[in-house]
Amino acid sequence: MFQRTYSFVFSAVSALLFSFSGINLWGIVFALLGLIPIILSFKVKKDALKIGSYIIFFLFFYGYGTIFFQNDQSSLTGKETTFIGSVISEPTLTSNMQWSYEFKLDNKERLQVFTSYDVPAPAFKDRCLFEGELQRPSPNRNPFGFDYADYLYKNGIQWLVRLHKDHITCENSNNKLKGIYELRNKGIEALMSKNIPEASAIMTALVYGDRSFISEKRINTYRQLGTLHLLAVSGLHVGMVTFAMYFILIRFGMTRERASIILMSVLPFYIVLAGGAPSVVRASLMCFFLLFISLLKWRMKAVDLLAIICLSLLIYNPYFLFHLGFQLSFLTSFSLLLSSKLLKEQNRIILVLKVTFVAQLISMPLTLYHFYEISLLTLPVNLLFIPFISLWILPLSFITVIFQIVFPPLAMVSYFLASKSLQTVHYFIDIFSSWKWDMIVFGKPGDIIVLGLILSVVMLFTALEEKNKKYIFLTCVLLICILAIQLFSPYFRTYATVTMLDVGQGDAIVIELPRREGVYLVDTGGVVLWGLWGGGGDITENSNGPGKRVIEPFLKGNGIKKIDKLILTHGHWDHIGEVCYLLTAFPVKQVLYPLSLDIPNSAKKVLQCIYEEQVPVHWAKKGDYWRVTAQGFYIIHPEGNERGENDRSITFIAEIEGVTFLFTGDVEEAGEHKIIQGIENISADILKVGHHGSRTSTSERFIQKVSPRVALISAGRNNRYGHPHQEVTDRLSDHGILTFRTDKHGAVTIKIKKGNLNLEVTVTE
Repeated sequence: MFQRTYSFVFSAVSALLFSFSGINLWGIVFALLGLIPIILSFKVKKDALKIGSYIIFFLFFYGYGTIFFQNDQSSLTGKETTFIGSVISEPTLTSNMQWSYEFKLDNKERLQVFTSYDVPAPAFKDRCLFEGELQRPSPNRNPFGFDYADYLYKNGIQWLVRLHKDHITCENSNNKLKGIYELRNKGIEALMSKNIPEASAIMTALVYGDRSFISEKRINTYRQLGTLHLLAVSGLHVGMVTFAMYFILIRFGMTRERASIILMSVLPFYIVLAGGAPSVVRASLMCFFLLFISLLKWRMKAVDLLAIICLSLLIYNPYFLFHLGFQLSFLTSFSLLLSSKLLKEQNRIILVLKVTFVAQLISMPLTLYHFYEISLLTLPVNLLFIPFISLWILPLSFITVIFQIVFPPLAMVSYFLASKSLQTVHYFIDIFSSWKWDMIVFGKPGDIIVLGLILSVVMLFTALEEKNKKYIFLTCVLLICILAIQLFSPYFRTYATVTMLDVGQGDAIVIELPRREGVYLVDTGGVVLWGLWGGGGDITENSNGPGKRVIEPFLKGNGIKKIDKLILTHGHWDHIGEVCYLLTAFPVKQVLYPLSLDIPNSAKKVLQCIYEEQVPVHWAKKGDYWRVTAQGFYIIHPEGNERGENDRSITFIAEIEGVTFLFTGDVEEAGEHKIIQGIENISADILKVGHHGSRTSTSERFIQKVSPRVALISAGRNNRYGHPHQEVTDRLSDHGILTFRTDKHGAVTIKIKKGNLNLEVTVTE
């Protein structure tokens, strides 16, 4: 009855992609993936019905997708201030201490709402009336950064609302789902009240699908080693829970039919209890329909059932197609089901090895596309962690949750066993994650590379199933060659790039020389909350600061694993605040810090981090220089006796592929005067404007002397200091200097080819 149902899934995916973004490569690829098996089948059985069904499916989903995406447009103008509707997600606490939750208006439009932490958050399904200000979500302003606006749009949300404090009133609803969420919240609170927070957080993630209690450091550790998927409520977990409940019911004397009916009744409840992630929904529906089919004594292949569930979810919400969790969940399940011949194995250890190998290999193209790197330890660590989490921690977690209600003493025992074993395993995991040699940073692959990886992986699976050694060898060579092209292509680039990143109110500039002969980072940005630089202003090491949010993805997206020189122009936090974080993410060969009479407190902690990482520090001063083939770098300031911190800034000239750059840090007018007095014929094609365009820098005399063609200004949007100042921008304009600003243009990348003075400039707006 159901044959090659997955072809219709590919047809639906292709149609939705075409309806969302017009003709595109991946729409064509999925159309071919669905059509080719049907054409091959037609040659054998001459069954025209399948081809007709394929076309009908395509036309149906294309029409459905077109209507869905066209109708999903906002009816709001942006001027509305009063909103009435219902809370449709559990409120969560953001990194900057705000409550965030989704809200559905009475006209069905969805909003993302943010409220102050000191305003009590409403409960799931509460009906609320509130006043607030509508804002469009900001698009991504840096290459390879997280695009929050795109993320929200593909979740059906086009507006943010920031509430006016205390202007919200809510009333409780009697929705049945709310009761389940309240039960879920009580269970989470009971687990998190126990005395080992990290163990409680891991168990909460496994039982309730909530990873928000796991520390950012632990999340990064799991992600680095490729084991983060084990902290999600996966298909394996749902299957094990369902099988355990089925076994218990049978042992209590129930018939198979009654046990199946009870489980079918419980599974929808469990979807909500476990957080409703795509993997939970997919696995729960699979279990539900497998039980249903067994009751009716139907025969259906698991792969066809998976395809029907996928089609149903895409009809329910076509935006699921763009969710990474949805993609990985169905891709790995589909691949494992199609690899049944490869996975026929009596030895359980070898079977786990094969399943892990298939899952990791098939997910590799998506992993590279989204995270840019792969750990060589992923496969061996998964082999250890899959049985540890699935066969030990997961059962203990459920035992703890169940018995903390019915028999607390046993819950204490199971919690003790789980927490102590997690502590032991995390000790070794932390050692593994501290190694840097295992991480291979490939950079973000293009569509052609991703397509090549997918095809080569599929060819490899085919060769393994056929046990054709020659074919296996050739496909392995092909896969390695594609990965090598992605890994080594930057070393063959004949151009240099200089990128001024948008790190808000701060500086961060990446210089990449041709053929990757050198990668230099000039300053790192840093989050400043308030206050004056010299007067004890409040600074913070934001866990979601520009080091993690902007610089790391930019470097890794470009395939950069190490920094040759980290040039810290001076000791103010908006220039050095992310150093400690970046030192944990990238090896740094050398740090340059200005020679000075004293070091500000803000820089002492940073220098301590540098010394702890055993990175050599060079105290830079006027007269220092270095060359890399045809590229020259000359430090022209400071001399070491400057009094003001801004005027101590490392100022240097960079001659890159025949183009001269002048980087000035936060040098002010006194420092500029000192520079032009000491260098008679100073000039530059491109000037990095000092001190974010402050009126205390970029004097008329300095501009006349340097005579740049292009000016770069790094400043935060709507910053409290008024940078860049109107006098400075007018002065640059009066001299006919083309000016690029991060507050207006986002990140600015300048590509320089040898002997080509017509610079190629890319801005991210």
